[in-house]
Amino acid sequence: MLSRAESLSLLTLSIACLGVLANTFNGEGEPLIASLAFSGIAFSFTYCLIQWLGQTFIHAGLKGRDMSKVRKPEIPEAMGGVGAVVYLLILIFFIPFPFYKDIVAATSGGGSRDVTVSHELLASGRVLHRFPHSKLASYLSALMSLQSVVILGIADDLFDIRWRHKLFIPAVASIPMLVVYFVDYGVTNVVVPLQLEHYFGSLIDLGWIYYAYMAAVAIFCPNSINILAGINGIEVSQSLVIAVLLLVNDGLSLYSAPAVPYPHPATDPHLFSIYLLLPFIAVSVALWWHNWYPAKVFVGDTYCYFAGMVFAIVGILGHFSKTLLLTFIPQILNFLYSAPQLVRIIPCPRHRLPHFNSRTGLMEPSVTTWHHPPGKVLTGLLKALAGLPVPLLAIKQDDQGNVVSSTNLTLLNLWLVWFGPQREDRLAMGVIGSQVWIGVIALYTRHKLASLVFREDNRQTLYDKVFRDHVVNESQDGTVLLYIDRHLVHEVTSPQAFEGLRNARRKVRRPDCTLATTDHNVPTTPRKIFKNVGQFVKEADSRLQCLTLEENVKAFGLTYFGLGDNRQGIVHIIGPEQGFTLPGTTVVCGDSYTSTHGAFGALAFGIGTSEVEHVLATQTLITKRSKNMRL
Repeated sequence: MLSRAESLSLLTLSIACLGVLANTFNGEGEPLIASLAFSGIAFSFTYCLIQWLGQTFIHAGLKGRDMSKVRKPEIPEAMGGVGAVVYLLILIFFIPFPFYKDIVAATSGGGSRDVTVSHELLASGRVLHRFPHSKLASYLSALMSLQSVVILGIADDLFDIRWRHKLFIPAVASIPMLVVYFVDYGVTNVVVPLQLEHYFGSLIDLGWIYYAYMAAVAIFCPNSINILAGINGIEVSQSLVIAVLLLVNDGLSLYSAPAVPYPHPATDPHLFSIYLLLPFIAVSVALWWHNWYPAKVFVGDTYCYFAGMVFAIVGILGHFSKTLLLTFIPQILNFLYSAPQLVRIIPCPRHRLPHFNSRTGLMEPSVTTWHHPPGKVLTGLLKALAGLPVPLLAIKQDDQGNVVSSTNLTLLNLWLVWFGPQREDRLAMGVIGSQVWIGVIALYTRHKLASLVFREDNRQTLYDKVFRDHVVNESQDGTVLLYIDRHLVHEVTSPQAFEGLRNARRKVRRPDCTLATTDHNVPTTPRKIFKNVGQFVKEADSRLQCLTLEENVKAFGLTYFGLGDNRQGIVHIIGPEQGFTLPGTTVVCGDSYTSTHGAFGALAFGIGTSEVEHVLATQTLITKRSKNMRL
């Protein structure tokens, strides 16, 4: 039962979190703040339920003996199911918050209706708001996959399903997530390392193999946590470390993502990841409090499946599965190290947890017995591994030199081979400490050194990211066909371009993305006497260029700010002034000062007359990437 201090602390935390939730509705929902508040409530509820339901679980037969203690006490088992159920309920209650602005602020309560926007706003680059059904589908598919794996995990705790049968449980649970990925995202391309781009190009489409890879990730994450288990607190501790590392990765990715275009493509996936990780960390901390040495409860297989599926979901739907696997390096090593036993090359007992020596109170490496001596090749290999300066196992031999036993192949047993017998909590701290250091190094490598291997990275400059988002085609010689969002036209560099279109019988590709004005040949005479261009512009060549532009914009149906229009002005001023130049867009104009539009977060080019014709006809520009200078 809860002590008085615990009751008051948890009640205070819950009330404070409810107050924070109520306050979020004063703004636009503030989903990140709401997620933190829900996480506090999740911790309180999980902590309380573990205390309240402990004896109920024991009476129901959900109990186990802690074999690593002298008295081998009986404690509640499968308590991870309690945390998983609280987590699922929190995610369900949280559903409206990420979409509050879409439901209420943007659509006035009509989640599937569009807001009516004037044609003028549409022409200036603002698009109709639509409810993000794909984001909601991703969230709900994640919820379905988690519900499925929790149900299957509880079944495993109740019926003790054998390894060969339960191995594919997570794959079944991942089906809703993979279906939504296929329908709403469907990207199966992988980025090729820079060193191999010459041979394979910048991207390789893996097709169905990519879905097999995602299913494999969904299988591996839960089972790898389940394999690295057997002592108090190890399952929850490793899951907390991975969750915190992924949370740091999300923070670094959001921090490094530029403010434009908004929202940046990296923003929503990483926020989605944070919304799933925060309440997971909360329920895991409550479980850890009761599962750490000396354990008062066991978390069971349900927690391992549930935790691993959370990580698989955020890695796949958050589009950073490679980074996810970097945080699983100890689990990957443990799986590879365990593989000879898992495939029965070496005898594999049902339980491979370290052995508890009741006389010393310390954990020792557990061993598997060879009832039949291994063959000569395997014997030689076992002796070689045991004889290394840093041994990979320990063996015992009979008088004839036959191997009669060898240590079980898990990282926990290997740690004890290296450092000798240890108390259970010190063993757990050592292994988890190594996970922390490996994870920190992995994240450093991902965010600091990835640009040495991959072209696409969150640490790219704003130029790189805007350029990347507008590439139509890129040749092996580096020539790029770049899509152009905005084209500003004036009277000096456009006559020959329009004449080229006429001769080729072409139309302007995107009249709605083209804006023309007269600015180079405008006299300083006051506009009060303006009647028409022919009378107002006295110099013959200047008058001809201005009149020619007026004829061309009429012939090709372009928006034109002429000398009689109040919006007319210097071409590089009216673009930003009229909302034509927008952050994250590509802008061109037949004038060398076009680069000044970069002050507004646009990628702007000054181009020549032949390029003006090309952009008018195709809305693309032939160019090459610029190099970055380190300052």
